[in-house]
Amino acid sequence: MGARLVRESDFRTLTDLAYQAGTDASKWFVFLDRLGQTLEAPYGVFLVQDVASKTGSLTVGYGAESHRLRAYEEYYCTRNIWANLAGESLVPGAVLPTEAVCSESDLLKSEYYNDFLQPQGARHGLGATIFREGSLTATVSVVRGAARGTFNREAIRLMTLLMPHMQRAISTHRRLAGARLEKEAAYDALERLRFGVLLVTAVAKPIFVNTEARRLLATRDGLSLDRGLLAATRPGDTCTLRALICAGSTTAGGGHLALGRPSGRRPLGIQVTPLSVPAEDGTTSRMVAVFVTDPDREIETSEALVSRLFGLTGAEAAVAVCLAAGYTLEETAERRRITRGTARLHLKNAFRKTGARGQAQLIAHLLKAPATLA
Repeated sequence: MGARLVRESDFRTLTDLAYQAGTDASKWFVFLDRLGQTLEAPYGVFLVQDVASKTGSLTVGYGAESHRLRAYEEYYCTRNIWANLAGESLVPGAVLPTEAVCSESDLLKSEYYNDFLQPQGARHGLGATIFREGSLTATVSVVRGAARGTFNREAIRLMTLLMPHMQRAISTHRRLAGARLEKEAAYDALERLRFGVLLVTAVAKPIFVNTEARRLLATRDGLSLDRGLLAATRPGDTCTLRALICAGSTTAGGGHLALGRPSGRRPLGIQVTPLSVPAEDGTTSRMVAVFVTDPDREIETSEALVSRLFGLTGAEAAVAVCLAAGYTLEETAERRRITRGTARLHLKNAFRKTGARGQAQLIAHLLKAPATLA
C-alpha cells in the first residue's frame, strides 16, 4: 500500500461520504466505491449477516456483477468461510483481515473460494463490524485479488479510524428508517378508516389524504381541491373551512362544520382538529387533521368478522350487517331472500349474543367494532 492511505484528504472525503450515507442510502455505494479505490480493492460490500443461521443479504455492493451478488444471497452466504469462522470475533468495532480468522490452506480448500471468490479473481478481504445485535451483524468489507497481497496495517488503521464515523452513520440511517416505517404504518392505519382523513398545513394544503377522502374529493360534491388547497364547493363554506384550519394550526382550536352539497345529499360533516408534529429542527409545528363523514355513505362491514367477533352464525351476522348499513328489517329480509319472521329470529339471536337491548344498540356495537375497517 502506498502513502495515499494515510493522506488526510482521503480520510476526510471518506468521513464526509459516510455521514452523507447516514441520511441518503444511495451514498453508501459511493462511500464503498471510494473506500475500495483508496485500499486498491476492486470489490466491496455492506453485508448484513446472521452468523447463527448463516444467512445474509448484501445491502450494497460494488465491483461484482449482479448475478454474483444474487448467488451470494441465495447460496454462498451459507458457505462464507470467513464469516463462519469469525463467529464471536465479529464484535462492534472489530476490524479483521480475513487471514486473521481463516488460514490460507483452509480458504483454498473451501467451496466458497473455489466456486465464488476465485472466478472473480478475489482472494484477500478486510472486514469492519459496524454493529451486532445477538447473532445479527452488519459489516463493511473490501476484497482484492492475490496479486495485490494481503491488507497491511495501514489499511487496518484507516478502517479503524473510519469505524466511529461509519457507526454513527449507520445509527442515523437506522433511526431515519425506523421513523419512516412508523410514518408509513400510521398512514396505512388511516387508509383503513371508513371516513375521510386529511392532514393539512395551516394554509389548507394537504400532506396526506386517505382513500375515503380521495373518493369524496373526486366527486366534488361538497369538498374539493382548488389550486392544490382544500376547498368547499360553495365559496362561503371555503372561507369558513379555511378559517377553522388556520385557527387550528395556531391554537388549541379547531371545530365543526356542515358542508352543503350541490347534489342535494345530506351535508358532509367536517371536524377540524389541531395536531402537534415534531419538526426536524426539534421544535413543534402545527398540522391540522380534517375528518370528513358522509352520512349517505353506506357502511361496509365484514360479515365474516362480525360473526367471529360476536359469535354469530353467518345468517345472524348478515342480518346485523344489513341493519347497520341502514336497511329496515323488511328490506333486510328481502335482500337476504328470507321471510320477515326468519329475519326477526336472527335479530333476536344477535341481540342475545351481543348483549344488545335493541336494534340501535346492536348497530352501535357493530359500528364500534373493527369489522368496519377497510
